[in-house]
Amino acid sequence: MLGHDCTYTHEKGCIMASFIAGGDDLTFDFSKFGGPVGIIPEPSSQQIADFLAIIRKVMPTTKDEETGKEVLNIAEITERFGEEGDGIEPLLNGAVSEVCSNAMSPESIEALPYRVKQAFYGWVLETFLSPEA
Repeated sequence: MLGHDCTYTHEKGCIMASFIAGGDDLTFDFSKFGGPVGIIPEPSSQQIADFLAIIRKVMPTTKDEETGKEVLNIAEITERFGEEGDGIEPLLNGAVSEVCSNAMSPESIEALPYRVKQAFYGWVLETFLSPEA
C-alpha cells in the first residue's frame, strides 16, 4: 500500500512519518462484462507525462471569472472535437491503455459498457494523478 504512516506520535501530532511503498496491486476485473482481468504495472514517469498531455488536450481548463476556480473549457473542447465530442473517446481509450502499459487494449476499453468505462476512466485518473495515490 502506498501511503503515509506515523511511526512516532506526540500530543502535538505525528513527529516522524514514514512512507510505505508496495502492496497495492492495480488489479482490474471486467469479466462480468466479457472484458479482461489483469494487473496494471506501475507506470513510468514518462507514461504519466504522456497521459497528462493527452488529458490536457481532451479536457482543457480555464479559470472561472466568478469563482476563480479551474473549470473545463467547454468552448475549447467544442472547437477541438465538435458538438458531439467526436474523437474524445478514442483518445481517452488510447491514453488509458498506454498509462496502463497496455494491460487493457483501447479496443477492450471501448467494448466496456458506458458507465463502467466512465468509472474506469475516473479510477485511472484518481489512481495515477491524485496526490494521495
